[in-house]
Amino acid sequence: MKQFVILAVIFLVSSSCSTRKDRALNRAYHQTTTKFNVLFNGEEAIAAGIEAEIESHEPNFWEQLPVEPFPLVDLFTLNPKENANFSRGEEKAVIAVQKHSMRFGNEQRNQQIDEAYILLGKARYYNGRYLQALDAFNYIIDQLPSTSSVNKAQLWKAKVFIQLLQEQRAITILEELLTNSKLTIAESADASAYLAKAHIAINQFQKATKPLYNAAAYTIDNATRARYYYLLGQLHNKLEHRDSAAVAYQRVIDLNRRIPRIFWIHAKLNQLNTSQLDEEIVQKQYSKLSKNEENKRYLDKIHFSHALYNLSTNDTLSAKELINASLRTNTKDKILKGLAYETMGNVFFEENQFVVSGAYFDSTLQVLP
Repeated sequence: MKQFVILAVIFLVSSSCSTRKDRALNRAYHQTTTKFNVLFNGEEAIAAGIEAEIESHEPNFWEQLPVEPFPLVDLFTLNPKENANFSRGEEKAVIAVQKHSMRFGNEQRNQQIDEAYILLGKARYYNGRYLQALDAFNYIIDQLPSTSSVNKAQLWKAKVFIQLLQEQRAITILEELLTNSKLTIAESADASAYLAKAHIAINQFQKATKPLYNAAAYTIDNATRARYYYLLGQLHNKLEHRDSAAVAYQRVIDLNRRIPRIFWIHAKLNQLNTSQLDEEIVQKQYSKLSKNEENKRYLDKIHFSHALYNLSTNDTLSAKELINASLRTNTKDKILKGLAYETMGNVFFEENQFVVSGAYFDSTLQVLP
């Protein structure tokens, strides 16, 4: 009897492994295997790849922050180095499609295959293979239009178009999604952020502000929200909306200990240099920042930002002292160091001290590309 039961179980398992039979048992087996084995491991690989990229790239607060927390592969990069985690995610997606697809006629009976194609497209996107990623997302849109992943595929298709420098096509897709589609809150945040990115890419900074505010409101991740508000402050600065910029930076400051301290510091410094506060108040706030033990790691940035503020008030003597104080911290921020040398060079040039100025410009060239 026991042997009979074992044989029966083996028979049922082996028969359910077939993708050529459209039976409930077969569908349940392949959907479960796809979701909890192949796709789970693939998504874990993608998440690990993203985390590794974020940890290996320090945000550059001296330039306009990107929407993403790490730089994507440039379209014109020849033979980009692939991230092993993203490649593993692609492998898992391919396995899901090859071994678990159950297509009968024009209908896909494994309801997890659309997610496999999303995973495939994401892995290719993050590895900089944008045309191949587009193929994966288009497959869902064209071949699986009734699945729940169509909106997600359209969203990722728009992301690909931005990387392919086809921003207007991306804007059309994203506006349609945000207007007429039932997106989840997370999808609305993502779509709004990338709509802003598309507008920024074609220098439509004013049009980028509203979707970026929406993205900041929708997202549940505080670090991401801080990034969006900081970028909004930078955009308002470009548009010379000084009050709006100060408000955007204040949104970052209000997040306080819920975000990485580096965001808080730069937001506070930018707000001080952007606001219309009385000079005495600004000087007191800079003094308070530099004396705060919690900010000891960021004295290079505080002193340099303070120097820029003093230059704006024509206090060049104090500015030079602060820049030297910034450099004496032995800062590891190469961009800050280069900007400090360049600023000193400009100050001495204006004072007609050309030999000293030239020495600082030489130092600038040794630090910055």
